[in-house]
Amino acid sequence: MDLNTLKKKLSEFLEKTPYELYDIEYIPNKKDPVLRVYIDSLKGITMEDVVEATHLIDPYIDELDPIDHEYMLEVSSPGAEKELRSKEAIKASV
Repeated sequence: MDLNTLKKKLSEFLEKTPYELYDIEYIPNKKDPVLRVYIDSLKGITMEDVVEATHLIDPYIDELDPIDHEYMLEVSSPGAEKELRSKEAIKASV
């Protein structure tokens, strides 16, 4: 499955949760490939949110099986310096 398809499916899945998909990236390290999922919400993201989102996302991605080899899933916030991508995000940050 290509990253754009995965991004679309994951974004749709997260619509049913308090989180939204900010971005995904795949880092194909030979030793430890990583699928990194960045989540966000208008109220911001805490460590508890990252843990909860990981518990939601992990089984869903396992079900999709988008990568045909072992990899590590990382769920993270995009950080304080993230690009604001919507009017709602701009309002929430002011």
